[in-house]
Amino acid sequence: MPSRWIVEERVVHILTKIFVVLAALLSLLVSALAITYSINAERISDEFGAARRAEDAATTALRLAEENHKLEVTQLRGQLETRNVELADLRGELDESRYDAQRLAAEKRAAEAQTAAVQSQVRELGVTADTLTKLVETYRDEVTNLRDQELTNRDQRLDLEDTIADQSSRLQVFEQTVRALREQLADARQQIEELGSGRAVARNGGAAAPRTIPGTVITGTVEDVRDDSESGRTLVQVDLGSNDGVSALTELDVVRGQNYVGTIVVDEVDLQASVGYVRLTNGNLKIRRGDQVRSRLAYID
Repeated sequence: MPSRWIVEERVVHILTKIFVVLAALLSLLVSALAITYSINAERISDEFGAARRAEDAATTALRLAEENHKLEVTQLRGQLETRNVELADLRGELDESRYDAQRLAAEKRAAEAQTAAVQSQVRELGVTADTLTKLVETYRDEVTNLRDQELTNRDQRLDLEDTIADQSSRLQVFEQTVRALREQLADARQQIEELGSGRAVARNGGAAAPRTIPGTVITGTVEDVRDDSESGRTLVQVDLGSNDGVSALTELDVVRGQNYVGTIVVDEVDLQASVGYVRLTNGNLKIRRGDQVRSRLAYID
């Protein structure tokens, strides 16, 4: 009995250990299953939420796509209507173009016929034009010769007129020069007579007679003309001075263009200017600003 009881006790002890091991294994298995379930449940919940969100996004996208599609359909319908109107217009223009083409073809045929007639007339006129061209060339040569002859005659006439005018100017200058020289000669004779009778000193106050500048003729310009109330003389200022060889009692002739105007005698002299009184004038001519002044009246260009 005791041995049997020991055996049974050992068997129970072994079975107890086995059951404990099995219980531990089952506990581990249940724990693993619980962990797996927890992980899978969270994943499934996330996937379900993602699927729900994807469904909502797809629904929204579908709705937007439908709206865009409706809008595109509306736009396409409008474009189609516009194209239909344009097509109708193009068909009308095509009909007009066909009509214009037919009309232009008829006009072309008429123009070709008219061109043929004109070409025939042109050929006829060509012969006439050749004849007229020959006549025109003949007339042109004659006119050219006549024109050349006329130009030659005109040049000769102008040369003769220039020569006559130049000779007339020179003659006038010579006459005025001779007149002035005669007046100077008469004045010189009077001075000689006065010197002979002893009256020249009293008249001139002991001053020497006027004189001209020897050598090359110098020229200047009248700068100012004024009347001296004290002496009653007409005073003339010129741009010739001692630098030009002018001194007191220098006699200067005044000309205007080709005309002799008068003669002045210098009283006051500066380096580049001088003032004198009018001694002689040519008739009614008066010396004025801008007239030319010469050291002597040998010849006027």
